[in-house]
Amino acid sequence: MILIALTAGMVATILTATNFAPARDAASVEPGMNWLIGASVFALGYGVTLWCSIVNPFLEKTVRIQDDNQHRVIQAGPYEFVRHPMYVGLLAILMATPAMLGSSWLLVPITWCVVVLVIRTSLEDRTLQAELAGYAQYSERVRYRLFPGVW
Repeated sequence: MILIALTAGMVATILTATNFAPARDAASVEPGMNWLIGASVFALGYGVTLWCSIVNPFLEKTVRIQDDNQHRVIQAGPYEFVRHPMYVGLLAILMATPAMLGSSWLLVPITWCVVVLVIRTSLEDRTLQAELAGYAQYSERVRYRLFPGVW
């Protein structure tokens, strides 16, 4: 269900970008600087997601314990700082999109995607706490799911 909701948000983002972004709006007061900031945040987010892909062999689009692959808690790389760094990277990519395309209209579907990812993070964390050996101890050491000092 979460994957469907996220897909709907991404489709809405694409439709909004193709219909409203070309016209530019108030978000593009200084389009060159907005684009540069957005592209920098996008690149940072992409770098984090890539780092997660390198460090965590258990990444996949569904939430499940991979007993067949000897699933274990990953604590290296970005997982030293937050428990769900892949979502941090995805959130950065999403939040950078309106600035890169110069459209505040994109904040509507992007906000939807952000809410869905936060819900997914919470549900995934609950599953990992209950089913993955060692995850409860890891979550005591790495206290924050997405944002150090916040959540």
